[in-house]
Amino acid sequence: MKKLNKQKIKKENIIIPIIIILILLIAFFIYIIVKKANSKDYSIEEITNFSYFKLYENQKYGVIDSKGNILVPAVYEILEIPNPSKPVFIGYLNKNEKKTEVVNDKNEKILTNYSRSIAYNV
Repeated sequence: MKKLNKQKIKKENIIIPIIIILILLIAFFIYIIVKKANSKDYSIEEITNFSYFKLYENQKYGVIDSKGNILVPAVYEILEIPNPSKPVFIGYLNKNEKKTEVVNDKNEKILTNYSRSIAYNV
């Protein structure tokens, strides 16, 4: 009986430190993952100069500049200006089919090698 208790105590003396080491390793890896996720280097742009605005004409949308010049004619059912200081506009020709075009301030199609784009207002 004493031999059994000694073997049981030896097993406990081995298992408990292994469990503690495993818990510490898991905690260390979680700490590294969280630290890496929170260390993203980014900056938030503050928009102070609004250069582009939506034009609404004949139930369609286009883009005008701050002087009122039409840059993109009103041909889109929905139009998004993700950043009003940058000349990039996302126009939805048909909102039901999700057919989109990305154009610049010269009404030239840009970003043509994509399947679909969606702008989110945050």
